[in-house]
Amino acid sequence: MIFAISVYVNENSPTQKYQVFFIERVRTANGESVIYIEDYLPVFENIEKTFNSFHEESLVGFLRSYGHQIAFVNCKIRAIMSDARLQEKLSLSKPQALLVLQQTQFSQRGIPVLYSDGYYLSDKFEFSIVRNVSE
Repeated sequence: MIFAISVYVNENSPTQKYQVFFIERVRTANGESVIYIEDYLPVFENIEKTFNSFHEESLVGFLRSYGHQIAFVNCKIRAIMSDARLQEKLSLSKPQALLVLQQTQFSQRGIPVLYSDGYYLSDKFEFSIVRNVSE
């Protein structure tokens, strides 16, 4: 697991810069790498120290410790083929189909508190989507 504080520039406003806390992790099932995740969180006071000593598996629990309750998530799903970087992260011997979940998680006040790019081995996961239709 890698984590660090990085500075990103707003593409629409190059003078506007944001500090984000970056977390890189690989999730496993039965000892096999099945998900590679890149998480981006706003920088909170003492976030590095707190994260380093945080023993809960869930980032949602970590955010809750800062008073951020997740209210809703916007998620985009698409299929890609793994490139060399993703093959290395997921310990793949050859290119493989992946499902990418790009998720923005929002607080109850509608503030984004977590953005994630998750790369899932497509032969290990199945997703079901429920859509509400309003008239």
